[in-house]
Amino acid sequence: MRVPSRLAAVPSLALAALGCVWLCLLSGTAGCRTSPAPKAASETATTPDAGQVRKPSQRSPAGTAPERFSSAEPASERTARLREEKINAELERVSGMLRGSNFEGALRVAERIQAENAADPNVTMRTSYLKAMIYHRMNDAGRRKEAMNQMLKSMETLQKDPRFREAYEDGKANAELIKMSVDEAGKKYGAN
Repeated sequence: MRVPSRLAAVPSLALAALGCVWLCLLSGTAGCRTSPAPKAASETATTPDAGQVRKPSQRSPAGTAPERFSSAEPASERTARLREEKINAELERVSGMLRGSNFEGALRVAERIQAENAADPNVTMRTSYLKAMIYHRMNDAGRRKEAMNQMLKSMETLQKDPRFREAYEDGKANAELIKMSVDEAGKKYGAN
């Protein structure tokens, strides 16, 4: 079999790959685009009609949506968890505004969160860090330094808080354990 001169310069591996791609395209298996399976007549009869509005609290038909509240969870823990979820969502929003270069908006939201939760040193620490990042991006060194100092002060307060004291001590113990294992393994694997 004689190969045309234009194809003679192409490596045979590239031709084989091109042939495989061509076969995939012809057989319809290329890519991730698959059409959904057609619904059976029995499935379409059980779905709600277009005029019916579905309430957000209803579970999905497949049962895949996790339940948000546990019946065994006390109300005080539930409200604390919901408060923490709300704070985390707001801080994520601040972070998104920071990435989008909306510094003034991010600063307003961070200050509002900090004012609403002034008694919580964990929230103060996180908002102070975000404010320091905002001031850094705004090239305001004086206010960035103030925000960093406020973050460090709230970290000291957080370490004295009994809610976080156990986690802090566990973190210190884990750091010591990691340091010890690196020292021990360093001899074995040739590190210093």
